[in-house]
Amino acid sequence: MPAAKRAGSPAKDSSPKKTKKDAEHSMNVNACVDKKIEVASLKELVKKSVGALEGVGPKTEPLYHDLGIKTIQDMGTWKYYRMAHAIALLAETEEKGERHDGARMNIDEALDKKFETKTLKEVCKAPTACLQGIGPKTKEQLEALHINTVAQLANNKYFARAAAIVELAQYEA
Repeated sequence: MPAAKRAGSPAKDSSPKKTKKDAEHSMNVNACVDKKIEVASLKELVKKSVGALEGVGPKTEPLYHDLGIKTIQDMGTWKYYRMAHAIALLAETEEKGERHDGARMNIDEALDKKFETKTLKEVCKAPTACLQGIGPKTKEQLEALHINTVAQLANNKYFARAAAIVELAQYEA
């Protein structure tokens, strides 16, 4: 949601004093985090609860916790999101029927046995339980978040935003 439509103002800054260099920067991620933590650094954000992401409220936050995802760092580095994201990204490059004889490429250790011979595009359409390690309980927990397929997990905006925050936090001075 655009910052102009969100109510309230940022909480008082409890972080270290702003430097002249801080004042020169103009970047922000205001539309993807709660108003009260807009002043946080990226390195501080990764340590925050997933509830700090705009749109993850008190009803959905416990659903992420049930998956073992407590912080933005946990969400951005969650193994199943990273697998799904990689599969979906590479599925865009897949050419139908063009696997060469003798090709050895596979992701067998990421997929349940019955999905090992499928194309990446087919895996994207498959239920999340096709990812090795996602059992019935985790599948049900993801469904409660309206994530039913590998593609839906790969394209989930909360996971994607968390991953972006985690990645860029490494480059914060």
